[in-house]
Amino acid sequence: MRPASTSCCLLAFSFWCFGCSKSQKNETHGTIHGEISSSPKAPFSPLIGRIWRVSDAPYAPASGSIFIFLPNGTLLETSCVETYRVATWLVDKTQPDTLRVIEDQEAVFTATMGNATASTLHVHKKLLRSGEVQDITLTAVDSEFVCRDLRK
Repeated sequence: MRPASTSCCLLAFSFWCFGCSKSQKNETHGTIHGEISSSPKAPFSPLIGRIWRVSDAPYAPASGSIFIFLPNGTLLETSCVETYRVATWLVDKTQPDTLRVIEDQEAVFTATMGNATASTLHVHKKLLRSGEVQDITLTAVDSEFVCRDLRK
């Protein structure tokens, strides 16, 4: 027989998974988290459900910086040297070519897609607090990798 704590953990995990599978409507902004057309013409389709490493940026990105855009509107941002962040992303119905990233319930950057291949995406990222625009290149992570040990 399993301990009660194991059963409670399994039940909580089940509810969490069920909640993650639904899109959330944000009435204030008229947007839907994670709603993306399955059409190949949808500009952000290549981003979704893959791991993308920042391979070129106008700033020195943290070593091993990655983005993972999940279909449910969740974004995982992390690197080999920073704490991970779970944020949300959405596509505004009034600007379907613009993806917005929300951190701590505040929009922090927008992104529009530039050139794309099967394994490389060029993204125009606008930081909303400063107005700075950055062109970054994301490369798909298609194989295993491990962050290098930090120098001591």
